[in-house]
Amino acid sequence: MEQNLGAMATFGEAVQQSFPIEKESAVRRVELTERDLAVLEFILEMKFARVRDVFQKFFKTTLSAEEAKSEAWAKKRLHQLVQARFLRVTYSHLDSERYFTTTLKAFNALATMSPMRSLAKPVRGFDHRTLLHDRVVIEFRLNIERQFGEVHWISDRRLKSEAAADYGLNSANVPDGIYTLPGGEVVAFELEIAQKARRRYRDKIENYVELIRERRGQPGMFRRVYFLCLKETVEKALREESRMYGDLIQIERRSFTSRFGGVL
Repeated sequence: MEQNLGAMATFGEAVQQSFPIEKESAVRRVELTERDLAVLEFILEMKFARVRDVFQKFFKTTLSAEEAKSEAWAKKRLHQLVQARFLRVTYSHLDSERYFTTTLKAFNALATMSPMRSLAKPVRGFDHRTLLHDRVVIEFRLNIERQFGEVHWISDRRLKSEAAADYGLNSANVPDGIYTLPGGEVVAFELEIAQKARRRYRDKIENYVELIRERRGQPGMFRRVYFLCLKETVEKALREESRMYGDLIQIERRSFTSRFGGVL
């Protein structure tokens, strides 16, 4: 059986705390490892995750530094975390995928292990209306992590919870993520799927540019905004509204390979 190592969040010393698995009358125990905690935090941050997402980020590289040949180990561990009530499984009517979301028990475990760590709050239910949007955000994050290695990511959920003020943002209007590349560059990420009124694009871009210029000297502040769009009409509108701002605004369009396939 393969044992895998993937990218792990840092939680200080190795964690070996046991939690009961609730299954009928029998009570088993499962040890939460550092990787388990990293998986739970990733799913908490991103709202949900599929097996393939967790495999890509945490299980693809084995202990022998080779590429894992199957998702079997990731599936098994996710199933154990579901049994232990750290995760729940949800299905969408849009596809046949299984989506894992965190429970309050998972949040409490993360908060207990790292009381000073900033965490997003657990989601209440599964919003099928934003499924496509949220999946593309996850794929984008995994893609830049594959491309650049260690990338620090702050999700929109954590920004809304408590981190928005650090960037001069209103918690009601935050980007889909803020990430820091290995060289230290900080970038705000916006995903635009649906066509919107031109005025909304203009206002959003102008607000970002004003914010970047006002806080230019502040350490840790993002220096540009990366817009990813899926429609040609959206790309055209964004380019026209941002053409005077140079490299402060970066725009790229990518297309799906299938209805719910990857874009990156």
